[in-house]
Amino acid sequence: MENIETSSLKDLLEKIRQKISNDDILRCISNGEILTVSEGCEDWEIEYGRDIVDIFEKLSKLVEKIR
Repeated sequence: MENIETSSLKDLLEKIRQKISNDDILRCISNGEILTVSEGCEDWEIEYGRDIVDIFEKLSKLVEKIR
């Protein structure tokens, strides 16, 4: 049962990782690129994008510890 749960968590994390890599802002934040607000981009997109990437990284580390 534990392997199934770990596998499910791993699959969910991979889906989140794909969504991050498919989004321009989230991908740049994840890659450590410096972002500035440009035309058509709002401050909150970058601010919350950093939060999303930070939470994802912490969740990934937590799942690794669980395994």
